[in-house]
Amino acid sequence: MKPFVGLLLIVALASCRCEDPEVIDLGPVPDTIMMSVPYRDGGVYSFRHSAGQVIHFNASRESREERTWCEWRCCEYVYKYQVNTTTLRPDYPVFDLGMVLSSHNNDYPVLHLWVGRSAYYLPMYSADLGGVLYSDSLLVGDRWYREVYKLPRESMGFSEGPVYPDTLVYNFSEGILRIMMSNDEYYEIEY
Repeated sequence: MKPFVGLLLIVALASCRCEDPEVIDLGPVPDTIMMSVPYRDGGVYSFRHSAGQVIHFNASRESREERTWCEWRCCEYVYKYQVNTTTLRPDYPVFDLGMVLSSHNNDYPVLHLWVGRSAYYLPMYSADLGGVLYSDSLLVGDRWYREVYKLPRESMGFSEGPVYPDTLVYNFSEGILRIMMSNDEYYEIEY
């Protein structure tokens, strides 16, 4: 009886095997979207703290291929797409800065950003910006910038401590313009 039950179990499990899903290639992140993150791999970018200290950040930028997840290979389709990650690492122990773009949904692309453990997002072609504020121009330091977005920090469900990056000011041609901290200190782009 035991060999029969074992054989029945093997047959049942073998019959549940799904076919390989069809892979749909969504292609690379389009150049028009890639340009919304203006940092070059190997570049050095500087920000001035409100107390005067200048911190230099080294940029690294890389692209990788990812696929949507399919449980037990029982999906009809799996989507292959590109993810581009840009990271700015400081020469002084503050926080890393990062930006992520993907080709997962090129019709409604979103730029995901982080400063330390604080996360932000910016819908790129949407009329509905959620809590993101838009300004046609903004003075940062002693320079005017056009088409500027003010991004509130996303609630991540964990404590950042008493001082954390609260708001990010961004534009697509220059990148991060200002990082506003929870204690009213800030970092601004430095030329």
